[in-house]
Amino acid sequence: MGLSLRHCMYDMYADDTTFYVMGRNINDINEKLTADMCAISKWCEVNKMVMNTHKTKTMLLGSHQRLSKFIENETLSVEVNGCLLENVECEKLLGVYIDPTLSWNSHINYIYSLISSRIALLRRNPIFPPIVVGDDLIYASENVKNLGAVFDQNLTMDKHVETFCRSANWQLRNISLLRKYLDDKTCEMLVHAFVTSRLDFLNSLLYGLSDLSIKKLQKIQNSAARIVKRKKRHCNATPLLKELHWLPISARIKFKILLLTFRAQRLEQPVYISQLLAPYVPPRDLRSSDKAYLSLPNPRLKAYGYRCFAYSAPYLWNQLPDHIRFCTELSVFKSYLKTHIFTCSFDCN
Repeated sequence: MGLSLRHCMYDMYADDTTFYVMGRNINDINEKLTADMCAISKWCEVNKMVMNTHKTKTMLLGSHQRLSKFIENETLSVEVNGCLLENVECEKLLGVYIDPTLSWNSHINYIYSLISSRIALLRRNPIFPPIVVGDDLIYASENVKNLGAVFDQNLTMDKHVETFCRSANWQLRNISLLRKYLDDKTCEMLVHAFVTSRLDFLNSLLYGLSDLSIKKLQKIQNSAARIVKRKKRHCNATPLLKELHWLPISARIKFKILLLTFRAQRLEQPVYISQLLAPYVPPRDLRSSDKAYLSLPNPRLKAYGYRCFAYSAPYLWNQLPDHIRFCTELSVFKSYLKTHIFTCSFDCN
């Protein structure tokens, strides 16, 4: 690549390459950079590579006195393959923020902001010092995202609910703007794709949450039902959910837990969940011995124990009617289970 350059010098580190050239004026610099960038682009083409012009930036460096002499409309204008490279006033290069005068003010402000946030974090979490991994420090955080779920320190899932509601409201607003162009079936498909699918994702973690958190999620589902059925904002959503045959939020959570329980019991999948369940064995021969009950553990932690899968799964499973617990086929179980939960949710006869 260096043989293709006539004017510029360059530095390379991994996949980052920096070209720099000196000139008496902006026109001189523009001509030199444009010529060499076009040469590099041709070199990339010959070697089956593509120059990413969208991520390539230009910056004019110099002292305050030299830069102040340039006219306002005199800027770098380097064009490669018909694309004008973006001229920036500050850019991050290998972890360092560079500015036109090399004053390093932008980098200092970045370091100051970063250190201040970490100091504030240490003040909030004095019990948990940072963990040293190599040359880096891993700091404690109040909220962390794991496999799409946002966990907080107290496992209230408030941040997860807040994040989902904000995203879902934005998606529903976009769908509502398109509603007049959509038929009911297409609109419902969009709602399931962008809202309901995310509403059901990892929702077994939401069992036992506060009524306030469940109510926030229920408002999202109610809004989705109103959009599908072309109803006004203050219309009662319960009849709409019943008409659409949508389970309410709390019922969807129970449905997911019971579905996981069936798979863990009958199919023994996944193993790490099936190991949490054990059949109920009464101390003596009772009529409940052949009811396919699960053993209900005694949780040690009142705040979290009743929400964990090892407790919630047997608790909900043992409440099911006999004909559902004795199902052996997954499709039959899902059909019976949804009918049962739907009936309980809407008090259907």
